[in-house]
Amino acid sequence: MISLTGRQVHIVEKLMAAASYINVKELSAMFEVSDRTVRYDLDYIEAFFEGIKYLIGKKAKKRESAC
Repeated sequence: MISLTGRQVHIVEKLMAAASYINVKELSAMFEVSDRTVRYDLDYIEAFFEGIKYLIGKKAKKRESAC
């Protein structure tokens, strides 16, 4: 299972707390990294949450078949 870096966790927190959209330029300025680094982080974050969604679905199916 992959895990998020500190910056990636902070990006998720910023996005969740935002009242509106935050673009890549704003995130790169906030974290003092390049736009490309933010895009890599966003790709990684997306893969992380896809993995969690898969695990949750797998556990739910396991419980349903046990009933």
